[in-house]
Amino acid sequence: MGHPAVLAASLNSAANSADGSAADVCRPFLLQSQNPDGGWGYHPGASSAVEPTAWALLALSKSDTEIPEVERATGWLLGCQNRDGSWPSRPETLDGCWLTPLAGLALVALKARGAETAVRNAAEWTCQSHTGQRHWKMWLARFLSRRRVVAQDLSLEGWSWTLGTSSWVEPTAIALIFLQQLPSLEKSSNALSRRQMGESFLYDRMCPGGGWSMGNPKIYGIEGIAQAGVTAWALLALQKNRQREENQRSTAWLEANFDSIAGPSSLALARIALEAVGRIPVSIESRLAIQFAAGKFLNNILTVSQVIFALEPGPDVLRWIPDRP
Repeated sequence: MGHPAVLAASLNSAANSADGSAADVCRPFLLQSQNPDGGWGYHPGASSAVEPTAWALLALSKSDTEIPEVERATGWLLGCQNRDGSWPSRPETLDGCWLTPLAGLALVALKARGAETAVRNAAEWTCQSHTGQRHWKMWLARFLSRRRVVAQDLSLEGWSWTLGTSSWVEPTAIALIFLQQLPSLEKSSNALSRRQMGESFLYDRMCPGGGWSMGNPKIYGIEGIAQAGVTAWALLALQKNRQREENQRSTAWLEANFDSIAGPSSLALARIALEAVGRIPVSIESRLAIQFAAGKFLNNILTVSQVIFALEPGPDVLRWIPDRP
């Protein structure tokens, strides 16, 4: 099942069958790729890392929570958590990073027994972690912004890939989604204020024409180019505000560009986001089969997990009731 040609053929079969599902094809491949230590690497046989393991657990949370593979992976993930509640990218790197809320989301999705303390500690770390807003480099960035080099409010703080560096859209969106799952946390921490500023940060970084890019929305008067995957993350984080003009404009941008999305990961994320904001689900199995045959997610654990998550039916931690505070 793990051979690319076999998986591509199976995806084609699933796309052309009334009963078939690409998720049913990818799931065995994912399970067979688990490492002996319980985690997953970015590719089959690669050393276990937090990001692919968290995404594999998110994928399996849609249907296969009561299986040995999930129990082993949960144990591996919990064993990687630092004492301060954060997660590193790999056990040997130690330093907590942006993957902390993603790992916490995986545990929330699984409703993992005995993981409540780990999840709360991860949330507390997420609320207390800060970017480099007070660093001299940020002072320099503010100076440049006053000279109209960049068009953004640098007083707004989101979350960064690495502590002490600049805020970025994707880690901010993931942190907001994680904190959304823990409303009780707002009673005893600064989670609410961090969420509010994070949302303001995302709106400030939106491209003028709708959607979000990896970087600034405008530099030297030139608009940034929105990207599907980044836009999907931002829309997921801001889905409770789906009626806002900015959300409507960005959703329209994602819908208009959906057919031109080339990467399977971005395609999966775009489908998740559009469904979360109430758009009609669209079939992507045929496109995934073509992309897989072209080697576009050749043995990529992260992408396969995202595809499973996108195609499995039912509610999940990336979507919630629109009027939830």
